[in-house]
Amino acid sequence: MKSERAVMSRKSQKYIADNGTVITDDMVDQWAQEAESGFQGAEVRPFEGRAWEVKSEPLKPRTICVGDSA
Repeated sequence: MKSERAVMSRKSQKYIADNGTVITDDMVDQWAQEAESGFQGAEVRPFEGRAWEVKSEPLKPRTICVGDSA
């Protein structure tokens, strides 16, 4: 019985994303299930290097500031 109560109380939690979207545990469970099933129906195409660069090279850490409107 105790484990059932723990699951029930976990399902009632909600989280708020930075953009104000409410994220529930049920949504997270659904996303995990989709990921574990291999994103059925999704088209994945291989590419060389990183998609956002012409040349593939090691990344260096950078600190940037982004406004709230970004």
